[in-house]
Amino acid sequence: MPEIVEPSWLEEPCPPWCRRAHAEDDHPEDRNHQSEPSLFLAVAGTGDGVPVTATLRPTTLTVRMGRYVGERTTWLAIEDSEEPGPRMVLTDSSAWALHQMLAQQLTAS
Repeated sequence: MPEIVEPSWLEEPCPPWCRRAHAEDDHPEDRNHQSEPSLFLAVAGTGDGVPVTATLRPTTLTVRMGRYVGERTTWLAIEDSEEPGPRMVLTDSSAWALHQMLAQQLTAS
């Protein structure tokens, strides 16, 4: 089995959730840890129509976690996997807060 050689710029261990292959020639903007993306089918829209449901369409959303090398902030990105468009990026603590608020809203229905 070939030995895995970490790039010289990677001076920290990867978090346990990192699935990104790091290479010596990675551009500085691409030097981040990233989880395996989770995909799910959804109905989403921009919400800028009247009624709000007028912009809804089926789509596949991608959710992934990341953190730039050398930083402490872990983020979650939620984005459309089929089209460029709205993207929501939350810190991990904001994502947990959203998780709790979504659960509250869903249990109240």
